[in-house]
Amino acid sequence: MNTYVIGMDGGGSHTRVAVADQNGKILSYVQKNGCNRYHDTNAEQNVLEGIGAESAHDLNF
Repeated sequence: MNTYVIGMDGGGSHTRVAVADQNGKILSYVQKNGCNRYHDTNAEQNVLEGIGAESAHDLNF
């Protein structure tokens, strides 16, 4: 079984989501709009879309 790590960096202007394997190799990366609810009214949706895009991006989960 493969092990994956999902990392997210969220702020007022960007949300970045990356998926890496257990050796630290980046397998996928996506950048969406901000996830600070005081700066972007779609913050929650941006996070969900970022995670959804990563899990569907050429990975076999």
